[in-house]
Amino acid sequence: MKDKKISFVLVFFSALFLLLIVYLTSIEILYRDEYSSSNLNSRSLIKESSVMRGTIYDREGEILAYSKIDGDVQKRYYPHIELYSHVIGYSSKTYGKSFLEKTYNSALLGDDGISAVFNIKNILKGEMSQGNNLHLTIDHPTQKRASSLMSRYRGAAVALNPATGEIIAMVSKPHFNPNETYLTRSWSSLNANENSPFLNRATMGLYPPGSTFKTVIAATAFQKGLTGFIAEDADGTFTVDGYTIANTKNASYGETDMEKGFIKSSNVYFAQLGASFTDGDFERLGNSFMFNKKIPFKFPTAVSKFQTSKMSEAERAATSIGQGKTLISPLHLAMITGSIANGGVMMKPYIVSKLTSPGGTTLESVNPSSLGSVISKDAADYVKGLMVTTVEKGTGTNARIWGIDVGGKTGTAENEKTDKDKEKTHAMFVAFAPAEDPQIAVAVVLEYAGSTGGSIAAPIAREIIRTYLD
Repeated sequence: MKDKKISFVLVFFSALFLLLIVYLTSIEILYRDEYSSSNLNSRSLIKESSVMRGTIYDREGEILAYSKIDGDVQKRYYPHIELYSHVIGYSSKTYGKSFLEKTYNSALLGDDGISAVFNIKNILKGEMSQGNNLHLTIDHPTQKRASSLMSRYRGAAVALNPATGEIIAMVSKPHFNPNETYLTRSWSSLNANENSPFLNRATMGLYPPGSTFKTVIAATAFQKGLTGFIAEDADGTFTVDGYTIANTKNASYGETDMEKGFIKSSNVYFAQLGASFTDGDFERLGNSFMFNKKIPFKFPTAVSKFQTSKMSEAERAATSIGQGKTLISPLHLAMITGSIANGGVMMKPYIVSKLTSPGGTTLESVNPSSLGSVISKDAADYVKGLMVTTVEKGTGTNARIWGIDVGGKTGTAENEKTDKDKEKTHAMFVAFAPAEDPQIAVAVVLEYAGSTGGSIAAPIAREIIRTYLD
C-alpha cells in the first residue's frame, strides 16, 4: 500500500514537471520575439550598457539611426528626426522602445553567435561590443518626398512593390521627434495630444475605404460574370430599404455601364451592382482580400473590418461604395492595390530586407513570399484597365504623369463624425505604375480633409510615384 502511494506521488510530480517543461518550451517558441523585445526585459536593459546598438540603413545605405558614445553614455541618434518616427520608432532608457527598435531589439544588441565571435576582438581590446545592423526596404528619397507632401494633413501614405511586398515608403502624420532630448522634454504633451502623434496610422488607423473599394467590387463582378451590368441613373440617387445613396453633387449619368460607373465613380452604379450580390459573394470577397484577418507584418497592425453575413440589401449597397461597416488600414489598402497590379497575387509586406553582423556578414535575409491569389489574373487585368482609364479621363486625372501609364482610383469617405459633428470627409487615392510593369503601388489617406480624393490625395500619390520612378 505504501509503495503504491509513493509510486502515485512520483507519477504525479513527474507529470507536473513534464507539463512545466512543455509550458516553458511553448512560451520560448511562441513568445520569444515578444518577450525579447519587451521594454521590461531586464537582460536587454543590462546588455545595452555594454553593447553599441546596431545601425539602421535604408535600401541604399543611408543611415537612418545610429548610436555613439557621448561622454560616458551611449546615445541613440536619428539624423532625419521625425521622418522615420513611425518606422524605426525610438530607443530610450527612460521610455522604452517602439516600432523597429522594439521588434528588432535583440538583433540590434547582437544576441547571436556570429556577432559574439566578431566581438571577441573588441572584448580583448577592452572596447565595447557591437550589435547587428538592420537594412530596410525603404527608399529614403521617396520616404522624404511622401512626408513632405503629407505635411499639411493628418493621415498616412504607404508605397510598396506589388511584385515583392517590399515597403518603399510608410508615412504617418502627425509624427514626432524620436531623439532622447526631445522625448524627455515633450513626452507628456505628446501623450496628451488629441491628434495621437505616437499612433502609426499606416498600420493601426482604420478608415472607411470610400470609392477606392470599387476596385474590389469591380473585380468581384468580373468573376461573377457581371461586367455587362447596366444601372439606371435618372436623378443621381438610388434608394433601397428607405436608405438613399447619392452620387457626388447628385450628378446623374443616365444609363451606366461598368466603365462609365468606374471612371465617374458612380455611387448609384456600384450600389445597384452590389445590392445584387449575395452574402456568399461578400464572404468570399472578404476572405480572399484578407479582411477580418491579421496581416503578417513586423509592426502591430489593426485588423480590417468587413461585414460578410446577414446583410440587408441596403447594407450590401452601402458596402459596395466603401461605406457601411467596412474599415481598412492604409497598409491593407496598398496591399489590395498591389495585388490588382500584380495579376491578382497579394504579396506579404516586409520592411527589413536583411540583418548583418558588425563585420558585414549577412545573418538573415528576407525573400518575397505570396499570401495567395485574391482574384484571377483576368479579373486583375480587367480592373487594371479600368484604373488606367480613370487616370486618363476619369476622376483620377490629377495622378497623370507624362510618359508613364498610371492606374488609380479616387475615394471620398464619410466617417463616424461626418453627420454627428459635421466633420469633413476623408480623402483617399490608390494607384500603381507603370501600368505595363507595375513597380510601385500607393495608398494615400487624408483624415477629415474635406475635399475629394481626386483633388488632393491623387496629386500626392502622383508625386510619390514620380519620385520613386525617376
